[in-house]
Amino acid sequence: MATVKELSLTGQSLTLEALISASTNSQTKVTISDNAIKKMKENRAFAEHVSQRGDTVYGLSVGVGSRKTRKISRQELIKFNNRMIRDHCTAQGPRLPHDVTKASAIVLLNTLAAGRTNVRPSLALAFARRLSYGPKLADVPMYGGTALALAFARRLSYGPKLADVPMYGGT
Repeated sequence: MATVKELSLTGQSLTLEALISASTNSQTKVTISDNAIKKMKENRAFAEHVSQRGDTVYGLSVGVGSRKTRKISRQELIKFNNRMIRDHCTAQGPRLPHDVTKASAIVLLNTLAAGRTNVRPSLALAFARRLSYGPKLADVPMYGGTALALAFARRLSYGPKLADVPMYGGT
């Protein structure tokens, strides 16, 4: 298998071979394509426009999961986002091997690059920089919630000062 020196994520074209190569090679630089960044910006702008108009936007103007019918005021967004992360940042069991943790992070980042999540491009770009330049990701426990990967990704990208970097709302 050839070693991938740069993996440019588009949200569509990630192959198993490229994923394995990038997750097992610490020298691989992970980037997000310009087109993917453009799609992310467009999606985010649309979601913010619809939310500001007063329409319901999942995870932006209302909660998620069982809280999807609860309206979130603009003043509550950052607190809501931080609470969401804390609520989903739990796991148990043995730690996954580093290459599995890194592969999971790359798959998550590729999902963000598809431009359908409303996540700000700045989060995805910061996460790509972390994957490319370190520090090395902490290995995550095997068992956790469905949003565990994003919660860990956000903590790993920005550290413990979560209130300064909104995931879905704020400035």
